[in-house]
Amino acid sequence: MAASVRAVAADLGVAKNTAHRALASLARAGLVEPVQARDTDGRFRPGSYVLHLGDLLAPAPSSPPTRTRHRAATATATDPAQLTLLPSA
Repeated sequence: MAASVRAVAADLGVAKNTAHRALASLARAGLVEPVQARDTDGRFRPGSYVLHLGDLLAPAPSSPPTRTRHRAATATATDPAQLTLLPSA
């Protein structure tokens, strides 16, 4: 998917120049690629950026589980104090 600087700025609710600086930083890091196309008559089309996630979407290598010390449980799974972020039933 490609997006313009103005579209990114509008989606994030930031100024166009702020979005451009952020996209330039991402381009230097190799995460986005600027794309500039031309029409058949040679006129430039609006520029856009393409997101490259590459290795970011690759599954992380599995590592052996680490041993942890278990604390004694002080609250049960049905303890209402543990469910304060959930809507009340």
